[in-house]
Amino acid sequence: MNRIPEKTAYLLSGFISSKLGLNFPKERFGELEHGLYNARKDFGFDDFSKFIEWLPDSGLTSNEIEKLSTHFTIGETYFFRDIKYFHSVEKIIKDEILPVNTVKDKRLRIWSAGCSTGEEAYSIAIMLHRIISDIENWKITIMATDINPKSLKKANDGVYKDWSFRNSPDWLKINYFDENPKGHFKIKKQIKDMVTFVYHNLALDPFPSMLHNLFAFDIIFCRNVMMYFTQDLMNKSIEKFFHSLSDTGLLIVSPSEASHLLFGAYETLYFPDVILYKKNKTDYIPESYVFKPQEKFIQIENELSENDFLRIQKFPRIVNLIPKKINKEPKKIKKEDNSLTQSNQSLEIATSLFDKGDYIGSEKILKSFSETENKNSDVIILLAKIAGNRGLSEESIAYCKKAIEIDKLNPEPYYLLSTISQESGKYGEAVDWLKKAIYLDSRFVIAHFGLGNLFLKLGKITESKKYFKNAGNLLKNFNDDEIIPESSGITAGRLKEIISHLSESIY
Repeated sequence: MNRIPEKTAYLLSGFISSKLGLNFPKERFGELEHGLYNARKDFGFDDFSKFIEWLPDSGLTSNEIEKLSTHFTIGETYFFRDIKYFHSVEKIIKDEILPVNTVKDKRLRIWSAGCSTGEEAYSIAIMLHRIISDIENWKITIMATDINPKSLKKANDGVYKDWSFRNSPDWLKINYFDENPKGHFKIKKQIKDMVTFVYHNLALDPFPSMLHNLFAFDIIFCRNVMMYFTQDLMNKSIEKFFHSLSDTGLLIVSPSEASHLLFGAYETLYFPDVILYKKNKTDYIPESYVFKPQEKFIQIENELSENDFLRIQKFPRIVNLIPKKINKEPKKIKKEDNSLTQSNQSLEIATSLFDKGDYIGSEKILKSFSETENKNSDVIILLAKIAGNRGLSEESIAYCKKAIEIDKLNPEPYYLLSTISQESGKYGEAVDWLKKAIYLDSRFVIAHFGLGNLFLKLGKITESKKYFKNAGNLLKNFNDDEIIPESSGITAGRLKEIISHLSESIY
């Protein structure tokens, strides 16, 4: 094709990287050009030269980024792809996760990140349906996200052709699909209802995020996704996945993405021909740590039998994977300076660690506070957030209620209680908590948005429109680049686009 000068190709490669996180080095310029050429008409251009001249300075909206993504993301997958991974995950679920969660709260949270057209997410749901005998008594959450809206629509439809079943066992179609007159196969409702498909851009959208229900996962699948990322985005995503897992959660990546160097913050689990990564809640990288290349790694022995399971000690950690400890002690406060107390400084440090995803470090600081300091509602609310992001819902609820006892007029704990109620499927209770938060602060943008989203989920369109409109009006008071309070890092501009997108879907 060769319509793009090399200098322009580098510029466009950087632009695509910033919006989608995808890596297009010089050797992939042909793919870049092909994708852009196919995308031009979606943006109203016939002239390719004018399109590539316009694109880098266009300031794309989120809807336009979604449109662009359809020309670059890979949509090729099938049910139970790499079956050995499912066998390994099934073993861990049965041997480790189910016994613990049965005693605790009978909850299981899984994220299929980069779910494409849904085959992986439905495979996960089918696996759980087969191995959990009393699944109706469990609260199963399977979040499936992707950047490609066309793929998400197909996933939501749940209708597949024979090609999606290659290498699949016969029982799959027989037990979990209904064949239609066209010879296509539709996923059964009981499985479809186990999965929630939502748009999420790993390059731009925040995670972990209680707002988006992307937190405290027992397992995250992100296979054949990060291999297309820039190195910087890959590092950031690995770190964010770490913080999006429960204290002992698993991260599943493809064989080509597995790396001791990239995943040094995780415990490495070996199965035959399979490597999995496990979070350990005590993992922490000292500021002074320097990776030593001469340290040898334990190798997998060829003679491992199919049932062997080898747990390997933690590998040396890479400094940039986990937030580092702050090595600067808070400046000593002069006696005459009463503007900032020692406890306030400690709270700021704890908040900073929380924002970076270091929940353990943040919690240690907060729990070192005196009894008097622990009557500060800001301290208790931060402890509630930490517990919530670690999946400790009962502990989070207790902290929220304690915060309300201390300060009944603070809307934050009511909002946090609503997110916990939603995650538990208690939608009526969640509505009540959100309404209380708005009663206490009528300008609480994210609470209005949350109610709009919740009513949309409940099919109450009139109420949904009302609260989306409220949120939209309140956002007029923000600059587009301002972070919305309690939004997990969403800017006002991004939230406006999300509301616009959701509103269009219900009008």
